Amino acid sequence: MKINELKELKILMQIGNKVIDEIKKQNPNIKIEESYKGKFLPFILEYVNKFIVPNAKIKDLDDTIKHDLWCEVCYIECFCKWLDEEKGIKPKL
Repeated sequence: MKINELKELKILMQIGNKVIDEIKKQNPNIKIEESYKGKFLPFILEYVNKFIVPNAKIKDLDDTIKHDLWCEVCYIECFCKWLDEEKGIKPKL
């Protein structure tokens, strides 16, 4: 990686950490550190395998760490936890 790419990556990671910290502050009931096992899980996995990394065949959110997808998936996971736990929204199939 080039120095500029590393600097950009560092900035993006800092922004991501601020977003996650803000989510934690505003929604203390959401357990960010725990893997999401809720109603939206199949949709997260489908989205990751179809759009983020086509044909990745990720079967579990813990697999995203192996594919360097943790940051991207964490944002989606936080959003789904918020929908599920804070708003009580259920996916319509």
